[in-house]
Amino acid sequence: ALNVYVPTAPHRAAVEILAMHKLVLLLGAPATGKSTLAAILAMMAIDKNEVQVLKCDGPIELRQHWNPQDNKRLFWVDDAFGSNLLMPEYINAWMEFMPKLKTALDHGCHFILTSRTHIWNEAKPRLGSRNHRLLETEEVVARVGDLTRSEREQILYNHLKAGNQPSNWKTKIKDHLPQLSMQYSLLPELARRLGDKDYTGHIHRLPDDL
Repeated sequence: ALNVYVPTAPHRAAVEILAMHKLVLLLGAPATGKSTLAAILAMMAIDKNEVQVLKCDGPIELRQHWNPQDNKRLFWVDDAFGSNLLMPEYINAWMEFMPKLKTALDHGCHFILTSRTHIWNEAKPRLGSRNHRLLETEEVVARVGDLTRSEREQILYNHLKAGNQPSNWKTKIKDHLPQLSMQYSLLPELARRLGDKDYTGHIHRLPDDL
């Protein structure tokens, strides 16, 4: 995915947040590229800090890997508060783990959390006073889907270039790309699908179908 990767402003913010606080929460709708960014951040941390990366699906799996003696680990927790809906058992697990999170950060461990925005918005008040201060104030939040038009344009261009669309199809839609890049809903996953001929067989009338 690196051949289509665009270092957007939210991505650069996430790099700075993780470097400063050793903790970042990547928020966004589905298909905004949260997991892609998490993977890139993890690779950068491996190179720079020589940490061991442990990828966990939720805080319950995180608890299984937790060792208070470890100080060179990066914990990547995908869908930290639930995948499609808020999971009460995840909230309970985080409330139990939050004091340990502070200790782990003090010991030099790193944490990358991802969540859909609406799930985090529901989880945050439930965590209440047990929440970590940096999460409560959202100092460590990076909103991955907040892209500028030029960023969307570059993402679309990269996916079309890397995709398997025939050249005559690319020529046919070329004049409509500026209009497409104006759409706030043009997320990286949609750009990827536009570059894949298996997803675009229904597009005939331009620009309506596009």
